[in-house]
Amino acid sequence: MKEMTFKAALAVAALSAASLTQAAVVGGESDNTYVEAGTSTVDAGPHTSGLAGIGVETNSMDIDDKVDFQFLSVFSPSDIDGVHTLSSPIDVDDPDHSGMGVFSFAQAGSEDVWFGEWSEAGGPNFEHRAVYYVGEKGNVDATMPTSGSVDYTVAGINQHSTGGALSGTLTANFGKGELDGDISNSALSINIDADITGSSFSGDATATDLSTLNDYSGVSVGEFYGSNAAALAGMATFSGNSDYDTAFGGAR
Repeated sequence: MKEMTFKAALAVAALSAASLTQAAVVGGESDNTYVEAGTSTVDAGPHTSGLAGIGVETNSMDIDDKVDFQFLSVFSPSDIDGVHTLSSPIDVDDPDHSGMGVFSFAQAGSEDVWFGEWSEAGGPNFEHRAVYYVGEKGNVDATMPTSGSVDYTVAGINQHSTGGALSGTLTANFGKGELDGDISNSALSINIDADITGSSFSGDATATDLSTLNDYSGVSVGEFYGSNAAALAGMATFSGNSDYDTAFGGAR
């Protein structure tokens, strides 16, 4: 097990959650060295298994011990961007929740769909950073639209600070099988140009550093979630320029 000594943590608080029918959980992360998105596995205390979750590798916990975002979001109220951030140390005896890094994450619409970033200690350096997205997929392929265009109001998370989320619109043309659009803030613009296959999308991404106007080429991947593709989430990643890696998500 990898040893890490971070000064941030997730917390334990009470959350009552109804039992949900098990559904496929689909997502991904830009780097799974320390975090991994997937099906929540912890079903004790305030945690519920079988939901969209995240695991972190620390000196006391394993990356396979994933906890659900529904619980995490209750513990940490969202900021003005709708982003939840967990970074305050807590004092618990079992398990040891210290040293888990900093998580900033948001929900896509009202679905059990989440996207965000993790880093060792947050800003200003965002060391060992990874972005991720994950959600309950269910039987999405059977309810994906096959025609028409839909606009999704989308937010993006990149080295998050309050008031700094990216925002914009991605348009899905289900007849042509295309997803494109832009999200941006005052420092960064991300263009998505992807193909839709089933309930997934993948393709190109372009990051524009608005301080230099330099462009960087990358890739985009993600999923549509919920009945009639109610929400989407994904990430744009840039090999050799990971500072521009951005998680994004939104709803119709």
